[in-house]
Amino acid sequence: MKERRRLSPGEIIDLYKKGERDFSNVECTSNDFIGIDLSGINFSNSNLEYSGFEESNLTGANFTNCNLQWSSFRHSNLTKTNFTGADLSYALLNDAIFENTILRKANLSWVLMFNVNLHAADITDANIATIATHPSQITEAGSAIVQERLLRMKHKLPYDLWLVLKSSVNKHMYEAQKAQRLNLSGARSYELGKVGYGSHTGSDTPSDHVYVGGNLTYGVRGNAYKRDNAYVR
Repeated sequence: MKERRRLSPGEIIDLYKKGERDFSNVECTSNDFIGIDLSGINFSNSNLEYSGFEESNLTGANFTNCNLQWSSFRHSNLTKTNFTGADLSYALLNDAIFENTILRKANLSWVLMFNVNLHAADITDANIATIATHPSQITEAGSAIVQERLLRMKHKLPYDLWLVLKSSVNKHMYEAQKAQRLNLSGARSYELGKVGYGSHTGSDTPSDHVYVGGNLTYGVRGNAYKRDNAYVR
């Protein structure tokens, strides 16, 4: 196996500008590539968790089998970007451009994907049980789960990084609460069935049932829901 390299964002950007495209098996966490053109870059098998790729051009980039937990791709161009087998849990992909984007077998647990065209992505065998494609799909229980997991990370991460993550999570939970107050019932599910932090289809009774991964578990009433599972309002 190729030896893992530790590189800073500055080093990666400088080498990229010099023509290098192969950054597979790289260790570069808690860093940002905001607003950078990294089209065609190969980050396969790399550890890039807690990284920012907001407003970046990632056309044709290869993130196969990457660790991208808690990373942000807001407003980034993900045309033909390959995330096969990547771990994107807790990532933000709001307002990203999807066009022939590959998310096969990716872990999309607790990912926020507001205002994206998920029809333009290949999500075959991806874990989509708890994604949210609209703020109104985030439930009180789903929000509590994410907040709890973030709190457990407080002493495991540099404090400045933890504050950035906390601020980002709070911002999107606020958006969700605002959407609930406005009663935005037209959330787009992109015909994926029961997805989101507890979204549901029109044939179900949302006040009475819990859905996890599209499967009915047991009733919400009486606080009968598992600690690690989102529920339908």
